[in-house]
Amino acid sequence: MKITKTKLPETSFLKNVPFDYLDCYTAEVKTKDLEIEKVGKLFFLSGPSWITSLLLLRDKLVGFLGLKTGRDASDKQRLIANFKCEIGEQIALFKVFGKNPNEVLFGENDIHLDFRVSLFLDRSMNTITI
Repeated sequence: MKITKTKLPETSFLKNVPFDYLDCYTAEVKTKDLEIEKVGKLFFLSGPSWITSLLLLRDKLVGFLGLKTGRDASDKQRLIANFKCEIGEQIALFKVFGKNPNEVLFGENDIHLDFRVSLFLDRSMNTITI
């Protein structure tokens, strides 16, 4: 799979949101009938297991500092099976802030950092932009 650095899609939820830092990458999607809910679930399933371990360690360490931590992140399969990808829903540390048929916007607001992750599905180009 070829991944390329790109610009934020013009119709993204993030287009009119102020930010201090932005990275944007696009990859081709082979499945033509992919739904944005499936993209959201795959986002959490596709990472290596060591990432989950690091996030669990992060939660243990930063909880003492008053930072937000993931909720029940150790049982990822159960969390994702019940995840509907709806606005306001939370999965681990990620809350759904926006959703339409082409994009889901995850993130969190905390005392030290507000962050957003957009998963943007472009069906005409058969790509996903993160």
